[in-house]
Order: sequence, then structure tokens, then C-alpha cells
Amino acid sequence: MHVKRSSKVAPLASLAYQATREWAYATQASHTLSVISGTGERVAPEEKLLCFDLPYYIGLANEEEWWKDYAPYWPKIGVHLHWAPPLLELAQDYLRRHFKVQGSEPIPPFISVHVRHADFAGWCPSNMNREACFATPEAYAKHVQAVQASC
Repeated sequence: MHVKRSSKVAPLASLAYQATREWAYATQASHTLSVISGTGERVAPEEKLLCFDLPYYIGLANEEEWWKDYAPYWPKIGVHLHWAPPLLELAQDYLRRHFKVQGSEPIPPFISVHVRHADFAGWCPSNMNREACFATPEAYAKHVQAVQASC
């Protein structure tokens, strides 16, 4: 069975309006998880905040269109996202420890590579093993060195 994981913006945006929200609450309540307060009471959704926690699968004209040049997600929204200061401080603490840098010294320039394999394994052809499907650590190192040389 294929589970549809994508949606379009307009139907979701309609939840910002009372009539649609009331309809959704009435028809979906039995299909959703209850939010329980610390006292064990069911908590009604907050009427002052409309939040979608996983917009990756939301499209404007089509579903799953993050890679399209007309998609506004990064140029209109993503550029305004920032990490919370405590998280930035934590990351800087880890970097200072890793590079053995004292508190007032600048963190040296570095290139960080987030290599994903486990969640991308499904994209490999069925007749190919994972080692052949993904780039080797040496290939990543080669490309990092090329970027370093160009700076």
C-alpha cells in the first residue's frame, strides 16, 4: 500500500480559517493523537498559532517540488531561519573542543560533510551493493580538497 506523504499549500493554509479548522477538528479527531496536558486533560489545539512541523512534502503547484526553481521555500522562507542562540553556543563549544581552541580564539575555517547512507539506501539499484552505490570516504576527501584549493 502506498501512503501519500505529500500535500499542497492551499489545503493546509485553509486550516488558518475557523470554518475549515472546525470541520477538520470534527472529522479528524478520531484519527489523530490526543495531546494531553500534565494533568491528563485533553488539550485543544492552540488558536493563535498555525504550525506545520514537516513542510518538506508540501508543494505549491505540485507535490514534492522542493527542487523546482519556482519553489519559494528557501529564497522566501528558509533564508529567515536561524538556530537558537543556546544551540549555536553548544555547537561552538563542541567545535572549540574538537579544534582545541580556547574561548576567545577564533574557530578555524573548516568544511563539514554530512554523509547520509542509511536513509538513502532505498535509492540504490536493487542489483547494486551499498558500497558500489555510494561514494567512498576517499572520494569525499578528494572533493573537500578541491574545494579547499579553490578558496
